[in-house]
Amino acid sequence: MTKTNQIPLSCLHRVKRTANAGRPAHVATDILVCEFVVDRSGSMQSLVPTTKRGVQDALLAKLQFARRHGTKVLVSITAFDSTAETWQADYVDVESLPLPLSDARLSELFNARLYTRLTDTLMERMHALGRKLLAVRAANPGKLIKGEATICTDGADNMSRQWKPADVCTVIEKMRGDGVHFAFLAANQDAITTAGQYGIPAAQALTFTAEPATTAAAFRCARTQAARGASGLPSAYTAMHRQVSVGAALAPSPPPSPTPRGHRGATWAVGQPVPPPPHRRRRPHLPVNVAFAAPLPMPAAHQPGGRGVSHGGAY
Repeated sequence: MTKTNQIPLSCLHRVKRTANAGRPAHVATDILVCEFVVDRSGSMQSLVPTTKRGVQDALLAKLQFARRHGTKVLVSITAFDSTAETWQADYVDVESLPLPLSDARLSELFNARLYTRLTDTLMERMHALGRKLLAVRAANPGKLIKGEATICTDGADNMSRQWKPADVCTVIEKMRGDGVHFAFLAANQDAITTAGQYGIPAAQALTFTAEPATTAAAFRCARTQAARGASGLPSAYTAMHRQVSVGAALAPSPPPSPTPRGHRGATWAVGQPVPPPPHRRRRPHLPVNVAFAAPLPMPAAHQPGGRGVSHGGAY
């Protein structure tokens, strides 16, 4: 009998059943480092209330995630227009935040103004997130540490001067290789195309309509998928997420109308009584001993010698 090489699996202890036939408890992320980058340029004016609500709910969701899974969640928020302003640049523990934040603090951070400095802001904040992840991992060896970045914008960059999207793409692709989860929300543009310029895959890009209801829906979708990503579950946006974020109707198609047996092509409304079958004349019954051996009579026009049959004549 040939002996096979057995390769030990480092994750086996997390999935293998124990002596009592139970699986080990779910191993949650030990430390989650979150970066929020939110557009507050002038074109976001109509979405300011929804943006404030979305960020507030995102922070509350992180607090709930931390308490449910025993995860330490560090957060930082950056709002940008022609410049960028970072609140909690050192990534504060979400447990220490005075949640919910006051409306005055949110208004100070997200009131719309000026232009869109997206590319330069992303480069600065991705470097900050990368440095923080390195520091946290160095200080916590053996722990499961993940990063997460949520980006929301509603227009093309028109203010960056230092960096190009290709530069940001290189950094983000490296961070994705290190397991950082990204969520890119964009209005008034194709989010998938714009995200692709920055190295963010289409599965993590979501287009939303610049209206309060659809903006709120986009933030909800981002919270849901971010939580799945932090738990190690698939985090791609679904068709339903993409529909609700642009206001598309999700009404199910009506069931097909049934066709009664014996009624070819006849239909009626579901729930209505079935109409009686239409009257049809019955075809005469042919006895089983009738034979069709005798030839059928030929029409007069086609008798031998008649017009239309070739017997050496004109045809």
